[in-house]
Amino acid sequence: MMNIAVPQLSGMIVSGCSPIQLLVLRAPRLVPGRSAALAPPAACRPLSSGRRRAAMAAFRSQSRPTPGVRVPSERAEPVHLASPSAENLLLFSESPTAGWLACRGLSGPPNDDPPAIVLTPAEPPPPAEGDAEQETPSEETPQPPQPPPLPPLVGYLQDTLRGLVTARNENKPPHTLEVLSRRVVAAYGELAPSEHQHFFRLLADEHSVDHSKVLAAAAELAGTQGGAQILKREEGLASLLQPDYVWIFKQLGRTEGGVKFLVDMRAHLLRTLTVTDASDPSVPRLRSLGSALKDLIALWFSVGFLQLERITWESPCAMLEKVSEYEAVHPVRNWTDLKRRVGPYRRCFVFTHHAMPSEPVVVLHTALTPTISSSIQDIVRKPRRFSLSDYLHGGSNDAVLKDEDPGQIAAAIFYSISSTQKGLQGIELGNYLIKRVVRELAAEYPQLSQFSSLSPIPGFKSWLTTEINKAERGQCRLLTDSELARLAELTECQEGTSGTMAQLRRLVTSCSWLEEGGELCQLLEAPLMRLCARYLYSEKRRGSALDSVANFHLRNGAVMWRLNWRADLTARGLTNSCGIMVNYRYFLEDTQQNSERYLSAHTITASEGVRQLADRARELGRTDTVQ
Repeated sequence: MMNIAVPQLSGMIVSGCSPIQLLVLRAPRLVPGRSAALAPPAACRPLSSGRRRAAMAAFRSQSRPTPGVRVPSERAEPVHLASPSAENLLLFSESPTAGWLACRGLSGPPNDDPPAIVLTPAEPPPPAEGDAEQETPSEETPQPPQPPPLPPLVGYLQDTLRGLVTARNENKPPHTLEVLSRRVVAAYGELAPSEHQHFFRLLADEHSVDHSKVLAAAAELAGTQGGAQILKREEGLASLLQPDYVWIFKQLGRTEGGVKFLVDMRAHLLRTLTVTDASDPSVPRLRSLGSALKDLIALWFSVGFLQLERITWESPCAMLEKVSEYEAVHPVRNWTDLKRRVGPYRRCFVFTHHAMPSEPVVVLHTALTPTISSSIQDIVRKPRRFSLSDYLHGGSNDAVLKDEDPGQIAAAIFYSISSTQKGLQGIELGNYLIKRVVRELAAEYPQLSQFSSLSPIPGFKSWLTTEINKAERGQCRLLTDSELARLAELTECQEGTSGTMAQLRRLVTSCSWLEEGGELCQLLEAPLMRLCARYLYSEKRRGSALDSVANFHLRNGAVMWRLNWRADLTARGLTNSCGIMVNYRYFLEDTQQNSERYLSAHTITASEGVRQLADRARELGRTDTVQ
């Protein structure tokens, strides 16, 4: 498609001999009272992709155009038509104006002269005779409320989707379906975020199941006797039960880049559902639309369609850049940091999809260490001079190690796993990636005997703050009597239990317990570790672990193995979990059984140490409420 820039309104001509997008720059917007005329083609300046994006951004910052322009032919009087799209963006096919005019019963220029468009200002049409003399009736008949008009570009998509479904029903050739599908993809890409909701609503309303046809088909099936006839009518009923938008999704997925397009579309739909009020009557239909799209994407992203790829410093720069950009757990600071994460004693694996070959779908970072790590600082910070022990355990030096000593590798630590595509939310891919990586590492280093994560606890501090507020009101008990007295002494609080809990909330919120001396830090270790174990092991939502990361690893069959104090002292670690991290241990011979117990009976498999900490917190909470 060729992009044409028209710097002025009057007298400029845009060639229409090939598919074009017409962007009116630095010109009055097309509104009723302005005209467009057909004329012979002339050369115009192409618009670069960068300037085109800037132009679209500038248009979106302005008010929407009134959906109406006048489009006359050279020898005809002006006629009023609906604008085919927003931002004065006109989308045409091989014959830019002929098809658009013909579908509205109008005639365009002669076929032997390729059509073009000239934009010229026009005066508003004069009022019709007798209009001035007409008087407004004293009482008007009340009219039913009309739904607000769709944004122009959404209206164009509405027409195109109807044409796509009609072409299918009329058995049009595949080329026609492909052309219409490409138009939908192109027009959807120009929608503003605020217009996505309009598009999804029309898709869910106009292309869902036709219930009247379903009921009629079900009635016919109920009265049918005979094997072959029943099978035929069952197939017909099954076809009617599948919404048209499922077929539309499949058709869009066949276009170039269509799979990535649908993944991004689902991300937009999830965001739309988030901002839509739950009482909105369209929400059930939008959820049904989202469920159908999720099922289709999940089928396309089955593990059999994914390729495992190891990322090294020799991998393509574009892939390295995306791995760095998508890192969500422990952000990559710079290129040197990235080089270490894909270098010796480190592994970075990604899943890719053949329809998105340059996009990592899931990224897993792994550290190869002598023992199971208890601190993320040991992994993301490396020594400067050669010291294998320091390199493996963390230190103040920095070494560039080119070779790995297999004798120093006994554990594989999964310290970061990130899903890169928001549109794949809720589709399980990370667990398959971990299992594939375990097999790869076991084949590379047969002596590897320990597989574990070093995981953040993103919801702990938020939950803890809520519990402290309850304790401040006397609704629960979090600290022992000795801990409460010692905390009051160190914070110089003389306002009783309520005041001491307020001091605890201040310390936890500001993380000042790290700065106000080692004694305060030592005092808080026992209660915070105890409460963290309770949060991970005992607190549940609908039977599953309340913490999302815990739920992920437990579903995979891991064991909640060990809590680590002051394991992540970064700003994010302190803000999310007071610096505590947890190891989820993968015992390969037990993962299947652990996963089944968790999914069926919601039973969490944990080590003795974690269970003891959780039991102490639960027993303390059962004691009499502090007055």
